Amino acid sequence: MMVSTNGDNPLASVLYPQLLGLCMGIDEKTLGLQMNQLDISSITSFFDLGGENVE
Repeated sequence: MMVSTNGDNPLASVLYPQLLGLCMGIDEKTLGLQMNQLDISSITSFFDLGGENVE
């Protein structure tokens, strides 16, 4: 199983109301998109430990 990593950059998430706001033309700073950062290091380390044996 291949896991794509994003280096040291956290994974960005977008909430539905923020996505709707973007579609309506609202500025991303106003929507607070810069605060949507998820640390995925624990997830990627889990796959690094034993993900190769999963079929």
